[in-house]
Amino acid sequence: MNLIQACIRYPVTTAVGVLLVLLFGGISLSQLPIRLTPNINQPVITVSTVWPGASPYEVEREIVTKQEEELQTIEGLVSMRSESYDSEGVVILRFQLGTNKDSAMLKIANRLAQVESYPLEVKQPVISGEDEISSGAAWFWLIPTETNGFEGDISTVYDFVDDFVKPELERVPGVSQINVYGGRKREIRVIFDPTKLALRGITISEFADALDRENRNYSGGSFDEGKRRYVVRTVGEYRSVDDIENIVIAFRDGVPVYLRDVAYAELNFHKPDAMAFRLDQRILPVSAAKAPDANILDIVEELNIRRARLNAQVLNPRGLEMVRGWDETRFIRSAVRLVRNSLLIGGVLAILVLWAFLRSYRSTLIIALCIPISIVGTFLAMKLLGRSINLVSLAGLALPPAWCWTTPSWCSRTSTDTGNWESPPRMPPTTAPGKSGAPCSPAR
Repeated sequence: MNLIQACIRYPVTTAVGVLLVLLFGGISLSQLPIRLTPNINQPVITVSTVWPGASPYEVEREIVTKQEEELQTIEGLVSMRSESYDSEGVVILRFQLGTNKDSAMLKIANRLAQVESYPLEVKQPVISGEDEISSGAAWFWLIPTETNGFEGDISTVYDFVDDFVKPELERVPGVSQINVYGGRKREIRVIFDPTKLALRGITISEFADALDRENRNYSGGSFDEGKRRYVVRTVGEYRSVDDIENIVIAFRDGVPVYLRDVAYAELNFHKPDAMAFRLDQRILPVSAAKAPDANILDIVEELNIRRARLNAQVLNPRGLEMVRGWDETRFIRSAVRLVRNSLLIGGVLAILVLWAFLRSYRSTLIIALCIPISIVGTFLAMKLLGRSINLVSLAGLALPPAWCWTTPSWCSRTSTDTGNWESPPRMPPTTAPGKSGAPCSPAR
C-alpha cells in the first residue's frame, strides 16, 4: 500500500496528521530567526591582550608572536592574522564553516595557557566570539535634548553611559555586545616636575613604584576577642586626589618626601580615540551586535522599548536623549514583504490556472489547500535543521506554487459538471518481434 492509498483509506488519520503539521509548523514559524541573508560567515574568534604603555613593536614581539606560535596548529583553523596597536595586540582567527565556536574558544584558551610568560604589566588575554569588524545590527545616537540640553563636551559622559545605559541594553535577549564610541573615560593624571625629582635624587622608577606600592590593601590577619573574631585589613587604595598627593615617595636624610612636593594629581579625561558628529553636532554612537541565532526583528523592537525607558528615567533628567540611528529591520521588512507578496500572487495565479484546466472547484480546492500546508510544513523542517527566514529561503518557498503550472496536457475533462478525470490515451498495441501485423494481446 503506497502513501496515497493509505491517506484515502484512513481519512481521519490523514486529517490529524495535517493538523499536526500545521500546528508545529506555525510554532516553528514564530521561533525561526529572521535575517536579510543566510548566515554563511566563517566562525571568527578574536584574542585581545592589553599591555598599558607599550609600543606596537613591543606588543608584537612580547605578546602577539608568542600567541601565534601556540595558536597556529589549532584544528580547523583557516587563517590567522594579527594587529598590534599602542598598548594592545589583537589576533583574529577564522575557522572552517560548521566549526563549533564554543569548542574552538576552549581550545584557544588552553593554547594561550601554554604561553611561557608575559611582561608583568600585561593583562589577561580576552577571547571574544564576535567579529572585530562587525558593524552592529542597530545603531543609536546619544545627543543633547532640544530643550535644557546637556551643556559641555558630550564625550565626557562615557562613564555614565557605560554604568547605566550599556548594562540595560546588554540585558536584551539576543544582544551579544553593546559598544559605545567616541567617549572619554575618567582618569587620574599625576604630573611630576623632573627638576624637583632630580634635586631630591628620586628616579622615575622609584616614583612609579611608590605610586603602585601605596595603592594596595593589605591583610593583617585576625584575632579573637571574647566570642568574636575580628579581621584586620590595612586600607591603602586611593579614594581621592588628596590621597595620592599625600603619599610618601621616599625619605631623604630622615625627612619624608611627599608626592605633593614633586608632583600634583588631577582628575581628568582620557584623550579621545575617535570623534563622531551628526549634523555638525558631537554625538556618542551606540551599536548593538546580535547573537548568530537571534531574531533581529525582536531584538530591535526590545531595544526601542529599552531606549524609550532610558530616555524617560535616566537620560532626559541629565539633558540627554538617545535617538534611533540605523538598523537592519527596514531592509529586512521591505525584502520579506516583497517576497511574501510574490509568493501570494504566484499561489493565486497557480490556482487560477489549475481551475482553468480542471474546471472543477472541488479538485482545484484540494490542490490549493496542499500549497499552504506544504509551505507551513516546510517551516517545521527549517526549524529542525536550524535554518532561518531570509531572502533565499523565501525565494525557495515561492517555487512550489509555480510547479502547479506544469500540468500535463492530457489532463482534460470529460464533463464540466462532474469531477471525473478522463484516463490518459492508451498507446496502440505493439507488434510482436518477427511477426509483422500480429498484435500482441495484453497479458491477463
